[in-house]
Amino acid sequence: EAYCLGVSRQRAMVSDYSRTATGGGYRYIDISAAMPYVDFVNIMTYDLSSAPQYHSSIYHPSSYMDCYRAVENYAKCGVPYGKMVLGIPFYVRHAFEGDSQSVAYNRLATLNSNYVADNWSDEARSPYVTHNGAFFGSYDNPRSIAIKGRWVKHLGLKGMFYWDSGSDDSAYTLSRAVWDAVYGLMREQQ
Repeated sequence: EAYCLGVSRQRAMVSDYSRTATGGGYRYIDISAAMPYVDFVNIMTYDLSSAPQYHSSIYHPSSYMDCYRAVENYAKCGVPYGKMVLGIPFYVRHAFEGDSQSVAYNRLATLNSNYVADNWSDEARSPYVTHNGAFFGSYDNPRSIAIKGRWVKHLGLKGMFYWDSGSDDSAYTLSRAVWDAVYGLMREQQ
């Protein structure tokens, strides 16, 4: 019983630490104190912003937050790059409230003709969807995942994870892209 209580307290502590760095709570919590007790830290580098901004771009200064700033915030808090795992969304983020908050990647092909997917921003290094010609939301695709994989390698991050597998298409397009990016990183590091 005491063991279970201790584990649950540690899990709660680590969970609190993991939610704080991208949102600014890191100023009040010593995240580096948890580092001896964890093997890795999943950085939720998605839902960082909503339309008309990019929610998971590597670098986009006009967005509220981006992957670069999230990773740098964790590093400043004492998380070694080698323990960071970068999060990849398998959906389009439009808004956090109201209708059409998000669209799963596997539903992109079923959107009506008022939507256009696979637009590309060179600045954000991210695909995005337009609706009636206006920015609707951003997401990741194999191209952006490959770019993030090279960036992960360059920084020496531990790898990548994604949310959520049920949003991938039947060919596992995004899962395979993450696998290729991470496996390629592991193979090159050996």
